[in-house]
Amino acid sequence: LGANFGPYHSLNFYHKYEDFFKNCDDICFRDKNSYHLFKHLPNVRYANDVVFTQPVDHVNKTVATIVISVIYPSIRKELQDINDAYFNTLASLAVACMNEGYNIVWMAFCKQEKDDQAIEQIYKLIHPQYYSHMMSFDYETDIATALQLIAQANAVIATRFHAMILSLLYENPTFAIIYSNKMLTVIEDNALTIPHCHIKQCYGENVIKKMRTACSQDAISVEYQINDAENQFRI
Repeated sequence: LGANFGPYHSLNFYHKYEDFFKNCDDICFRDKNSYHLFKHLPNVRYANDVVFTQPVDHVNKTVATIVISVIYPSIRKELQDINDAYFNTLASLAVACMNEGYNIVWMAFCKQEKDDQAIEQIYKLIHPQYYSHMMSFDYETDIATALQLIAQANAVIATRFHAMILSLLYENPTFAIIYSNKMLTVIEDNALTIPHCHIKQCYGENVIKKMRTACSQDAISVEYQINDAENQFRI
């Protein structure tokens, strides 16, 4: 359930998984690109991401807060030269938002991929006078707190895939920073009108302005995606 395939770089890798999938009772992909790679198999199907089925408790947004989920770009071969631009953009965005009265929650979804270290680098770029208006949260295993922080947010700047999904689920204005095709695929599969940019273009005052504008826009409806995601559990 909730599977996606790739990236892959050889046909041998693809065919090994094709043989493996033939022995499975059921495979439900969360994106159409993955589904189309294996749709010739009778046990393969598609439905929206399983996280859309997460029950939602809406809360009062009593403190103006923006959640920013981050990655450490250079652990990926294709993103080794963009750390500075990415970190500086998010630092500048955070300062601009704090000057407008927002608090910032920096969210690390994956310690193994150095999300927490990315936050440390961004903190170094921000004057300590702002530290009282920021907090850092390492997701690890604390699902309840992660959901609460996103639920309470006025907006989410999402580099992580599921930060984007959860933000939409909680009806928050969302800006997506695309570092992987899996995020863009979900946006395009569902024709979601989410403002976004690729991480390699995540620099400059124009991008920061787009992010700030996105934080004040109305949330989009994902009612269709919520209903469709229930098909992940179809027997």
